[in-house]
Amino acid sequence: MFLYLLFITTLTNVYSYTASSAVRAGHNIPHLDSKLQPTDNNFETNSSYFLSLIPLPAIILAIGVLSLLIYLLILLFRCCCKCCRGDPSLTDVSSYNDEQYQQFVNKVIYKRRLLLILFIFSLIMVIVPIHIIFYGNSQLNKGVQKTGDSLVQLSDIFNNIATNSQSIGSNAADISTLISESSCSDYSSYADSSINVVSSSSNSIYDAVHNIGNDLLDGRKILIKYGVNSKNLVIYIFYAVIMGVIFIFIASLALRSQCISYFGVTFAVPIILALTFVCCVEMIIVTLLGDICINPTQNLLNIVPAGSARNTLAYYTECQGSNPISSDILNVTSYSSQLNATINQLINDAGCSELVDTYPYVNGMLTNVQNLLDLTDCTALYNVWNTAVNEGFCDYIYGGLFTTWIVQFLTSGGLYFIICIIVVLYNYYPA
Repeated sequence: MFLYLLFITTLTNVYSYTASSAVRAGHNIPHLDSKLQPTDNNFETNSSYFLSLIPLPAIILAIGVLSLLIYLLILLFRCCCKCCRGDPSLTDVSSYNDEQYQQFVNKVIYKRRLLLILFIFSLIMVIVPIHIIFYGNSQLNKGVQKTGDSLVQLSDIFNNIATNSQSIGSNAADISTLISESSCSDYSSYADSSINVVSSSSNSIYDAVHNIGNDLLDGRKILIKYGVNSKNLVIYIFYAVIMGVIFIFIASLALRSQCISYFGVTFAVPIILALTFVCCVEMIIVTLLGDICINPTQNLLNIVPAGSARNTLAYYTECQGSNPISSDILNVTSYSSQLNATINQLINDAGCSELVDTYPYVNGMLTNVQNLLDLTDCTALYNVWNTAVNEGFCDYIYGGLFTTWIVQFLTSGGLYFIICIIVVLYNYYPA
């Protein structure tokens, strides 16, 4: 009765989860319905919720594409029509007196300084965020490592469960052999039923978990490969490309070259377009994950259909309900104790003193049973869940993703301002 209550009622404390500032910010991104009206941002699994993630990023994408089209049209007009170039050298100053000419010169100098200030400000808008991306990347790496380490811990737990369940079956078989070879073999039927139940239940546990440990380690390798190594390469390439474009614009200013400026614009426009598209897709992901991570355990439970799968997840993520493999463990525990009592009775009442040789195996079995109780208690797996999901994913991975997303938006906007300013600024530094 005590063991039954041990599995049904969980007497353990779980960590309280508090959403990070990044998660709260992502969760507060507006959701819009089909009429572009604000709607509820609580995570749900219906189509209305998922459709509400799309309108705002789509609007931002449309504005970004439209801005680039307008820019290209203006650039085309500047190439075709001299009056649209804003080139001060095209101004006819032959009729100006000295005072008017000086005013014109002062005006040109003022515009040049203003454009230089705006250009430098735009450079800062790109250079500072593009370096902050390494902080976001470090957060992503830390989250992936935490999640990967949790998979290792989980693998160890399942491997230990498999090892202990296998040891229980092995000890039961050795006990059966010792009894059948003893002078009390006629009494073996008293122990056979307990041994059979213990062996069957322990084998059932072993069959259910013995491959999980290796699968989790394989999953960790894939996670590290793509979540750290491949991602780092993408971040470094992104950084190199953006800094390359910045260098081109700085070189065009230092060399006062219109040709280099146009070369930089030619590279920058497709980068801005690609960044705008990627940022809008990431905005959907950031919003979705923010809504999930505001209360990750409950939201993930809601995804799982009601039944044994949800009950299992609830037990190991909230320490609520009963142990999902309690029936097999209860059988092993109960019949191991019964087998121990039977052997003691045979030794004391039937004079089967040689059965004392079974004590090491019985004690080993009882130790394995206690190990199983500890390993399958919700506390062990909840700690892994808390590290992997609450800390690794929702704190670090989401925080890194949110930072990277903001950096990309700022980089895209900064590059757009640069290409707008540079095509005017180079008029003040003719080749």
